Amino acid sequence: MKQTANKIASYLLRPFTELLPLLLTLIILTSISAIVPYIKNHIPYSLQLISASALISYGVTFLIGLLSQRLRKIALWGFLVVYLLTAIMSFCSYYFYGTEFNGDLAGVIAGTTHSEASEFIDYLSMGQIIALILGIILLIVSSYLVVKTLDISTMKWRRLLSTMSSVAIVLGIFLAFYKPAVYNNTFVGHIEKCGYLFENIPDLRDYPTHPELTTTAPLPQNIVIIIGESFSKTHSSLYNYQYPTNPRLTALRDSGELLIFNNVTAPYIQTIECFKSIMSTYRREYGDSVNWYQCTTIPEIMNRLGYNTIWLSNQSKKGLYDNIAGRYSDLCNENLFVGNKFTGLSRSYLDEELLKLLAPIHAENNDGANCYFIHLQGQHISFSSRYPKEMTRFTPADYPQHSEHQRPIIAHYDNATYYNDSIVNEIIHTFKDDEALIFYFSDHSLDIYDTWGDYFGNGIPTNAHSHAMGTDIPFMIYPTLKYQEKYPETTNKIKSATDNEIHTEDFIYLLMDLLGVEASTLKQ
Repeated sequence: MKQTANKIASYLLRPFTELLPLLLTLIILTSISAIVPYIKNHIPYSLQLISASALISYGVTFLIGLLSQRLRKIALWGFLVVYLLTAIMSFCSYYFYGTEFNGDLAGVIAGTTHSEASEFIDYLSMGQIIALILGIILLIVSSYLVVKTLDISTMKWRRLLSTMSSVAIVLGIFLAFYKPAVYNNTFVGHIEKCGYLFENIPDLRDYPTHPELTTTAPLPQNIVIIIGESFSKTHSSLYNYQYPTNPRLTALRDSGELLIFNNVTAPYIQTIECFKSIMSTYRREYGDSVNWYQCTTIPEIMNRLGYNTIWLSNQSKKGLYDNIAGRYSDLCNENLFVGNKFTGLSRSYLDEELLKLLAPIHAENNDGANCYFIHLQGQHISFSSRYPKEMTRFTPADYPQHSEHQRPIIAHYDNATYYNDSIVNEIIHTFKDDEALIFYFSDHSLDIYDTWGDYFGNGIPTNAHSHAMGTDIPFMIYPTLKYQEKYPETTNKIKSATDNEIHTEDFIYLLMDLLGVEASTLKQ
């Protein structure tokens, strides 16, 4: 028994004895890309990331140490290649987009559009990409050589470095149990986010739920659900932003036609996860206990109610892989994608292309009952590609209160919002003379230098205010005049609820309530 215990102990301590140079190298490497976005403004969190990276490095070192000398080299270089790829994506995300590497950026590659994927690359110059790759390779090689050349053979150095590593690893174990979210921004988190590249997205048509529905009132002729992208309340003049980014929608609000809701939150800070909840009965707290693709969906309910369901999107239906939104579109009677016109082409198309699809579809279907799902590009990264140059309203000079390097980013974002305002206004105008109930909200928001130093992005989970910025979204309802005349009670109900707390993961229930629909069976 004692001999077995000694053998186990020797294996567990091997990273601190025989493999200490390798352990130290991996701690350095796995820490670097994790702490870069945070080290300037959040040193305590950076130290947590180093501890989490130390635990990861210990695990990798321990496993590599169990292999033969030949296999050890193969495994080590395999790990470094994977690390190189995730590090490149992490550094690109931070240095060129100002945000941590997240599921949305992985999703750009995994399955949104060919155009978005090319934007991610085109946003960088080839020289920058090559310099970044060479820099990270140099970092890997130099880290290993520096550690190897350090004289750590003396007992004093070995004890010091082993003690420091041990403390970091113990803290890493503590964080794994009590603050596991830290690992989302480590090497392991980057790998998990890259899982979107390989996620098998089921065909929702294979999982019908057949909800039993009853209606307590006549149904309105048209339901229009406009889903925006990355729309921040802090940059909307509808919500008291100092710059006039939403002049047209503000005019509709001031006339009493457009109803603005003030307390609405999204379930996630990433598009892929948001869609799973927005479009169905799935809720984030279900986690893995419920399969999102087996839950009752809004298209399924609208189909059961007799609506002709139409999905219009300024995206390609298929990217490198089928995407989440594309799967929901399959449930509709018709689906049209702007991106399908440009499949395989590196072309950035604007939301005005969507209006060209909407006009004939609206004219064709204006006599029946229709439910439109309109999915915009909105203010998606990269902001400068989200609006035509003739719609430039703001310039970097308009933001003297911000750092010089922040001003172009804010100007591009505000111009994208200004352009988005015109698009949503045109969609509303299309249905203005119809009997229609129109919803417009964003999948999630953004934190654009609002809460945390030099950060902009979807919101950092470890920073409560920044994370809140990522989920605090604009939400508005436009009941047309004909709708108001036919449904005065529901209209008053909507008007009285503008300050109510609303979560878009409950949107399916909100919609059913406003339609006077009850369900005896909803799969959730």
